[in-house]
Amino acid sequence: MKIHLISAVWGDQYTDLFLNVCLPNQLTPGNLRAFGETDAVYKIYTSSKDAETILDNRFYKEVESLMPTQVVALDHLFRSSGHSTPISILLMTQCHKAAIDSANMANAILVFLPPDQVYSEGAFARLIEIASSGKRAVTLSGVRLSKETFVPAFKEKFTDENGHMPSPSRDLVELALGHLHPITASMYIDAKSPNGAPTHLYWKVGAEGFVARCLHLHPLLLNPVSKSRLIYGNFDTDYFQKAAPLPSDYYIVTDSDDITAFEMSPVDKSVGFIGASKFNIIGYARFLKRNGHHIHKYFLTEAIRIHSTQTDDNWEAIDAESSNIIQAALALAKLPDSILRLWAFLLEKMR
Repeated sequence: MKIHLISAVWGDQYTDLFLNVCLPNQLTPGNLRAFGETDAVYKIYTSSKDAETILDNRFYKEVESLMPTQVVALDHLFRSSGHSTPISILLMTQCHKAAIDSANMANAILVFLPPDQVYSEGAFARLIEIASSGKRAVTLSGVRLSKETFVPAFKEKFTDENGHMPSPSRDLVELALGHLHPITASMYIDAKSPNGAPTHLYWKVGAEGFVARCLHLHPLLLNPVSKSRLIYGNFDTDYFQKAAPLPSDYYIVTDSDDITAFEMSPVDKSVGFIGASKFNIIGYARFLKRNGHHIHKYFLTEAIRIHSTQTDDNWEAIDAESSNIIQAALALAKLPDSILRLWAFLLEKMR
């Protein structure tokens, strides 16, 4: 099994997070060390300046001892100092474009490892099992956390005597629930200020977790059906639909006991703020109509459980409640937008 594990990272803050939190989290028996029986290479796309820091890092050197590594400096992408969010997204796309072209030439499976994401112990071993079963893509929710508070708590709770950070899934979820990012909080179905771009919706289940319905999921693994190129846009949008066009190609991680991933973002990061005063199914249906292709809408049909304890009948009830709302919204999204606009206007008048 030929695999390219790829990460794109640049800038002091992200490089430090990647090297001193993400890599120690990955360097565990159930994660990077699980690739021992595969033909895997770890590829980091960055700038020459950041490459010097990466090559000198103790955890990167540990990765070198496990598998072949490559640090690819794409200096033509990093000529200006400081990048706005839109420019950073374009830079990330260019890094992914280079990584996908390289994997296509080698006929390799892609594993996308963002430089701001941590995983449950055993996540990568499970990933290999799923890929071996014939699935072409593995996707998961990657819930967003507040970096400033989560990172020190994560290090304190999980750092072992080797400086590694193995994180059992339920322990990781329990910790994460206390550090949800404001963007994450705005995705709850009962949020006081719902997100204006609700790519995820969350339903609380007591204090032990939540059910997620996600229009967009993070593609952790991709074994392309066709060796198409990433031409434009993020790799998890139109490119993914071409590379793995059938719903049957996908393994959606629907239970955090299986694989857990959390993304760490600055608390002041803002995406989609702020929408209506409360969740509105007509507005949500219009959002679905404008966003996402058939694979994204397929993702929505699966209930994803993020939990720190054993699930029970309460979870079944929330699964059913979320399913009713999603199915109604998907049906409404098939109607002409003119009708949805009229209904939205009438509902507003009735308030």
